[in-house]
Amino acid sequence: MNLKVSEIFDGIGGEGENIGIPATFIRLQGCSVGCKFCDTSYARDPSLGYEMDEADIMAKIFQPYVVLTGGEPLEQDIGSLVEELSSRGLFILLETSGQFWSTDMFSKCNLLSVDIKPPSSGVEARMDIIQSLVRSFVDKSQFKVVISDLDDYEFASKVYQRLGFDDLPHKLILTPCWKESLDVELVQGLEERILRDRLKVRLILQQHKLIWGERRGK
Repeated sequence: MNLKVSEIFDGIGGEGENIGIPATFIRLQGCSVGCKFCDTSYARDPSLGYEMDEADIMAKIFQPYVVLTGGEPLEQDIGSLVEELSSRGLFILLETSGQFWSTDMFSKCNLLSVDIKPPSSGVEARMDIIQSLVRSFVDKSQFKVVISDLDDYEFASKVYQRLGFDDLPHKLILTPCWKESLDVELVQGLEERILRDRLKVRLILQQHKLIWGERRGK
C-alpha cells in the first residue's frame, strides 16, 4: 500500500525518551488537527508530499530505531508498514497528536509519544483518548504538552493532577514552544514552577532545534 510521505531522513532524537538516539524519521504527509504553533506546517496539506510504496520506504531505513511522525501518522493506513518494521526487529516510535485512537497501532508500536493539546494550540485536547491511553498503554507511552505560556503550564498542571501523573513519575513531558528561537525566560519560569509545585515531570527542550534551528528534515 502506498503512503503519502513528506520526508524521510536520519537524525538524532530531539525530545522525549528518544532524545539523543540516532533514528530514521519517516514524516508522513497530512494532518487535519490544525495546531496554531505547528512546527511542521509543510507536512499538513495532504495534497502535498509524494506517494511511496512500502518497499521504497523500507529501502531508506538505515537505523534500528524508527520514528513515525507527521503530519499525523494515524490519518493514514500505516498498518502494513508497521508490520514490516516490526518483522525486521526495528524499534518503532509513533508520534501522534492525541486526537486519534488505534488499538492495533498502539499495540504494535514499541513507544507512543502522545501530545496533550494546551489552550495556546487552538485545539481541544481529547482527554477521553488520553485517559484511555493512560489506562491501557501507559507502560509504553510518554505524554507531551507543548508550553507556549504560563496559562499552558496551568493547564498541564491540572492534567497532571486529573490523570494521576504524580503516581506515574516522568511520564508527562513539558516542552517549551520554539518561537523562532528558544524563549529562555519561559524555560526559566517553567523550571521555577515545576520545582515549586513538586511535579514529577520532565522539562525537555527541543534539542534538534537548538542544533539546527528551523531546518527542514531535522
